[in-house]
Amino acid sequence: MLHWLSLRRVLFFQLASMDYVSALEQVWSHSATAV
Repeated sequence: MLHWLSLRRVLFFQLASMDYVSALEQVWSHSATAV
């Protein structure tokens, strides 16, 4: 049970970081096209 929880937490953090990176890339591309 503990292993499953930790695994889920790692997956959650991975998804969160990926979402953050994709959002950052979107902002970067927007600013790049604006300039």
